Amino acid sequence: MQGEAEGKDGKGIFPVMGNCETDLHSFGQYIQDCRRNLFETLFRVDGGVPNMVVELDKQNAFTLGQAIYFFEVSVAIAGYLNGGHPFDQPGLEAYKRNMFGLLGKPGYEEITNKLKIRL
Repeated sequence: MQGEAEGKDGKGIFPVMGNCETDLHSFGQYIQDCRRNLFETLFRVDGGVPNMVVELDKQNAFTLGQAIYFFEVSVAIAGYLNGGHPFDQPGLEAYKRNMFGLLGKPGYEEITNKLKIRL
């Protein structure tokens, strides 16, 4: 029915539904040898977990680098927007100080003594 509604006067889209597992052969032939005049609509149900799709033009080192840079900058921006500093690690630094103190590393004697009293 959608085809009859859309396809008039050389206009509209050709709506078709397919399953890539069973229709891969015909889809593959069309995508390989035909003009790129179609688009895809994907539906995903992910149990209420927000998600996104990142599309890359090619699969090579350059586009991989672009993707990595995109996510690095995204993490930095998210950290600032959440009111924090994305490049410090206070929990990790505290852990390292305590571990060095427990291991008796030179320069951490004060922490070693505090930890011995506490433990």
